[in-house]
Amino acid sequence: MTRTDSTLCPSCGKTTESNSNFCEHCAFDLRKLHESVAPAINRPAKLIGILALSLGLSLSIGYFVLRKVNHANATQPSRFDLTPDKVATLARAQMIRDVEASLPKSVTSFGHFGTYQDMRRAKVLDCAVSMFGKYLDCKPGPKGELFKLDGFDLKLPIGRKMPAVTAVSQVDQTSALADVVLVFEPSEGYDVFQRWKQAFYKPAIQDEAHRVHLRLSDDVWRIEKIE
Repeated sequence: MTRTDSTLCPSCGKTTESNSNFCEHCAFDLRKLHESVAPAINRPAKLIGILALSLGLSLSIGYFVLRKVNHANATQPSRFDLTPDKVATLARAQMIRDVEASLPKSVTSFGHFGTYQDMRRAKVLDCAVSMFGKYLDCKPGPKGELFKLDGFDLKLPIGRKMPAVTAVSQVDQTSALADVVLVFEPSEGYDVFQRWKQAFYKPAIQDEAHRVHLRLSDDVWRIEKIE
């Protein structure tokens, strides 16, 4: 602390030099006065030092906490966890399609007489034959258990179309797009169809490409729309 040029003596009320330990007029011990004034003068400086130390400590703690949070966020896996396998599971629940081949239960044109005759001989079909050799009101034969009647047609299940996921892309944290292709997989009836396919209407067995919209709701991915 820097003292003032003069000090007022509390005993006699006269001034004396500030660096004097005793009053020049009454010999009062001024050292006690200097000791009591010094702490009061030093107190603001100490307070500023404490505040600066506290601020520095707070900034340090904040820095390390922020680093820890950033590190946790960096190492935390992304919320977008939609994989092609997950999309395929969702697609199988909604997009599997049974494929059937159909043929008329009655044939009156000469173009298919031979085919119906072969199917009748193989006991796949059981048909009534008219006096003109036309096949009328055909039904599944003893070996045609896969056939079923449906109005004026006979239906034969030949397989189904299964979804195959070719790509998945993220739109945002709660939505995504997937490219899905329906691929035909033959079943037992496909061999029957192949053997006598000239008698059947042409079934849709070609691959089908679809764009699937997905949305995350309640932490569960769901198919929102199929194009």
